[in-house]
Amino acid sequence: MTVEEYRMQIGLCITAARIIADTDLPDILKRIELADSLGGIVDPTLWRDRRQAMEEDKRLVKAAFPLWKMAQELKLMQPKQEATEDGK
Repeated sequence: MTVEEYRMQIGLCITAARIIADTDLPDILKRIELADSLGGIVDPTLWRDRRQAMEEDKRLVKAAFPLWKMAQELKLMQPKQEATEDGK
């Protein structure tokens, strides 16, 4: 891998982390779990038809959590890094 390829790949990872950081994953997961727990009562047909898709969504959100957590940590560190870069 060349330096340019490395920088491009890291740039893509940073972009993904920034997108994930601005997403409220805990709330999304809570809403999926609420819909799953109440769906069979509120609308059994829709719940039955969409349950597999909700499970896939839930798996995706859970898989994104480590990146989300890291992005949150980096967001907290960002002002310190900018201050360092400015020489302050």
